[in-house]
Amino acid sequence: MGFKSLCWGFAVLCLVSCASHRQNAVCSEIRYRLDNMDYNDDQKEWIEEEWRACIAERDSLAIIDGEKYETLLEEY
Repeated sequence: MGFKSLCWGFAVLCLVSCASHRQNAVCSEIRYRLDNMDYNDDQKEWIEEEWRACIAERDSLAIIDGEKYETLLEEY
């Protein structure tokens, strides 16, 4: 294994592992708006559902990130 392939593996690992972290920022923004803005009942119900969906997606991305990380470690 050469230095170049090691660098590529590291770059791929960094890009792959960032998905759940990016999603976390999105979920935090939704939560901030939910906590700090005034909504009528229908809007509040909708934004709470969006927040729950965001959390579920973040968690699934974290699982995928972990699996990809383990696969990359096995390859290199």
